[in-house]
Amino acid sequence: MVGACTSSLDFSTLFISVHFFHLLPVIGSSLGVILGASCNFFLNRWLAFRSKDPDVGRQAIKFTLGTGLTLALHALTIWTLTGHLRVNYMLSKLIADLLVFTGGNLLVNRYLVFTQHTKTQHSP
Repeated sequence: MVGACTSSLDFSTLFISVHFFHLLPVIGSSLGVILGASCNFFLNRWLAFRSKDPDVGRQAIKFTLGTGLTLALHALTIWTLTGHLRVNYMLSKLIADLLVFTGGNLLVNRYLVFTQHTKTQHSP
């Protein structure tokens, strides 16, 4: 559910950026990823992973670093597909999402960003 909401925001931002503001697809897609990722962070924190960690700042920094690295790879993929291979920008976005974000994003969130800090109890 979280992914569907943030993907809708992401694709809508790309479409509006290209069709109404005449931005390059790689820029519109990057804006969509930034907006979608921001929404994704908060929805995943509260709904998907139900994080109780009070240090939101630490989580946000980890999320931003992970998203920044994947955003660069995502933008490069779209730039290559649209600019050099002449693939439609919406199809390029879908391909880049599948290659860069599918699976990896969930693993990064679960094991690096929203980690469970549990204390082990020892028996006397």
